[in-house]
Amino acid sequence: MRELYRPVLEPVAECDVVALAQDVTALLQPEATRRSVALRLRASEWPLYAPVQRDGVSQILNNLMRNALDASPAGGNVEVVVEADGDLRFTVTDEGPGVADELAEHIFEPFFTTKSGGDESTGLGLGLSIAQGLAGAMQGRLALLKGRAQGAAFQLVLPRQAQPTLP
Repeated sequence: MRELYRPVLEPVAECDVVALAQDVTALLQPEATRRSVALRLRASEWPLYAPVQRDGVSQILNNLMRNALDASPAGGNVEVVVEADGDLRFTVTDEGPGVADELAEHIFEPFFTTKSGGDESTGLGLGLSIAQGLAGAMQGRLALLKGRAQGAAFQLVLPRQAQPTLP
């Protein structure tokens, strides 16, 4: 519960954020295969180095991808896009039923869940709340993107801090 409200993050370190997203994608690939869902990673450039809190970003991406896999029908697609402009942007989209407007306003609240059934995909309603707290602790933001005709899209935006100067 402490981490839900006061996340403790490791120090910022330079890393390839596309490789980081690829690691999380590879970790979840067996689950995607089991569910017959295509899990794909796309990047605006590779490698893409940026100073980030690696474990925090991994935890957020893991949560978003797991939720997308849970929401996706067999034969569906989950796409993870990594981009950089002034900020780093990680967007996870699925082809599930999407998030109804009346649920969207509660989606980041602790203990709010739309999952039911008592199987391994049943959630406690903490994942998105924790992910949003981690994003805020990294001076970023996590949002549900609105206006999608089908599926859901979540975007993590992190400030792209100045690259260290090499001697």
